Amino acid sequence: MGESNVRGKAAIIFSYDPEVFVEELRKLIREEFRCAIAVFKSKNENVSNKSTENELMKVRELCQFLKVSKPTIYDWIKCGKLRPIKIQSRVYFLRKEIDQLLNS
Repeated sequence: MGESNVRGKAAIIFSYDPEVFVEELRKLIREEFRCAIAVFKSKNENVSNKSTENELMKVRELCQFLKVSKPTIYDWIKCGKLRPIKIQSRVYFLRKEIDQLLNS
């Protein structure tokens, strides 16, 4: 009966100077953030290399990227310069195809 329970678990009491405890806690949090950021960066680098190849651009985005108007984009589609990808009622373009067009 003498034990105090917190949510069904026995409480453990440490004698820490509050300032030392806070500093140790900060160190742990910083290290966890460093690890999380390193994992995020490594995953993001792998994804970003693949995503630029398969990135889909909307007509509006393509207009801004190429600095042309929508009618110009649709004219290029009609004459075969651009190959659209239709998904339901929307029109997209593969970024890698746009890059190839610019480099040719």
